[in-house]
Amino acid sequence: MSGLLGLVDLSGAPIQPELLRGLAEAAAYRGPGGITAQVLESAGLAYFALHAADRPLFDSRISVLFDGRLDNRPELIERLAPVKGPDSTDAELVLAAYLEWGDDCPGKLLGDFAFALWDAPRRRLLCAVDPLGMKPLHYARAGSGLCFASDAVMVIRHPAVPDGYDEGQLAGYLAGRCEDPARSFFAGIDRLAPGHLLVAGEGNLRVERYWSPRTAEIRYARDEDYADHFGEIFKRAVTDRLRDSGSSAAIALSGGLDSGSVAAVAHRSGAGVRAYTFAFDHLPECDERSYSRSLTAELGLEIEPVEAESLWELESRLPLPHSPDTPFVGWRTCYAEVFRRMRARGSKVLLMGHGGDDVLRGSSRIYLERLLRGDLAAVREVVGDARDRRESPFLSFYRQFARPLLRAGSGCRTAWQEVYAHLVETPWYWRLANWHDRNAAGFGIEVRHPFLDRRLFEYVLAIPGEQLFQLGQTKGLLRGSMRGILPEPIRQRKGKTSFTPFLDSVLQGRAAGEVRDLLRAPRAAGLGFIDGERLRSIYLDVLDEGSNESRRTLWYAITLEIWLERCEVIRQSRRRVGHMKRAAA
Repeated sequence: MSGLLGLVDLSGAPIQPELLRGLAEAAAYRGPGGITAQVLESAGLAYFALHAADRPLFDSRISVLFDGRLDNRPELIERLAPVKGPDSTDAELVLAAYLEWGDDCPGKLLGDFAFALWDAPRRRLLCAVDPLGMKPLHYARAGSGLCFASDAVMVIRHPAVPDGYDEGQLAGYLAGRCEDPARSFFAGIDRLAPGHLLVAGEGNLRVERYWSPRTAEIRYARDEDYADHFGEIFKRAVTDRLRDSGSSAAIALSGGLDSGSVAAVAHRSGAGVRAYTFAFDHLPECDERSYSRSLTAELGLEIEPVEAESLWELESRLPLPHSPDTPFVGWRTCYAEVFRRMRARGSKVLLMGHGGDDVLRGSSRIYLERLLRGDLAAVREVVGDARDRRESPFLSFYRQFARPLLRAGSGCRTAWQEVYAHLVETPWYWRLANWHDRNAAGFGIEVRHPFLDRRLFEYVLAIPGEQLFQLGQTKGLLRGSMRGILPEPIRQRKGKTSFTPFLDSVLQGRAAGEVRDLLRAPRAAGLGFIDGERLRSIYLDVLDEGSNESRRTLWYAITLEIWLERCEVIRQSRRRVGHMKRAAA
């Protein structure tokens, strides 16, 4: 596992080994366990191993590059008789699945994965990513061939791939919108969207969806049964992700419900677990240790603080990061400290609570749908919520019933369609998931997200919408399933900690000089994306305690500017690879 790269010439022309090696250099960080490359006439394949024991499956007939983890190994081993039993690698199971089911094999696999399978006798390539897109895969036409890789930065270095930015994606990023999961931020490079496969051969290329969540409805007599069933699936999702975790699994722990649930389930599973939490000694309003300590008090979970205030950096003056595939900038320097500590302890897996908000948010439109089917309890709940909020019942009636009814006439989605769109069509969660995938790889560590599990997605899309969205309570399914497992201060916690004070302290304090340098003559202004003068004015507004909207606008613009600077380094590398190709010719 860790990463993959391939060049396939659809006309049958041989691949130049020098070009393959040059592209692999762009993401050498992905292979702390070594890089294995092989040229098979019209295909060149490279595999980046996270650990020394990870290996690709190279064969004169069919080769498999596999990045990720299969969670249904026992079922596959039992069904696919030719494999070697429990000693079979995940790549061998993919090959056996392909020989059994052909292009239908991706739908038979459960887990987080991206794979590329080269069928040499047929000169045919099959690529696929898991239903939720946890493992990224980018691709582009390159002359008569195709270039594909885990990282877009590998693909953009190919001299035949069109250069330039995808202005629609960048505009959406600046506006705070979700990216198109089938596109990258580079104009000439596409992403293989979640739940899709790619087939290339005989000069043709097609991309199609192979997975959609089942639509058969699940109904129980009691509300408690929905929470219990959710809890069973969630526990499997956590324990499956503890596989190959090394000496112990690590957990990125806040004091919130999501990461706390992951920590409690993992700890109670009997696996060795150690948690890391970001500490704020000078900004107590950002510090969540008072909540996370209850996990230590009640469960005995070991929790190690990481001093975020002294570690976090804006990163504009730091060396080029491993793979600037997107403008998104997170807490990389803080997580790097976590990864260093994990590596010193022999830990190979970091679990996170990321995705809980996405899976469990539901849709408020369910109240109108309940009323339309004669469920008068929906009216009582709206009245009760208005009373609790000390709000006019008429305003609540308008918000929950009248407004969605008016929108229904203009083709508004149903509650189920809204949930489906958020989880499947335009997902937010994979931006952060793929970012963590890149940042952890150089340390030989894999970040895993139990909430982002295909089984959980299929379940929440099969149950009644009122089980997901309830006025006055968030994440009722998770809270119900964690009764007796999660300490009550965390299980009953409402709201989230805001890190706005920390961001303000960075922008107004030690990063102020960096921000001014970035905004003096921003590249994004030269490209026509922003108004440089207006952006500098927004920065001054933030310094004077501006609105959250102005903070958000400023932050997206700053991170875009950092990304554009890094892309200049990529362009220089691209030119070097071009020189290598011409020299080889």
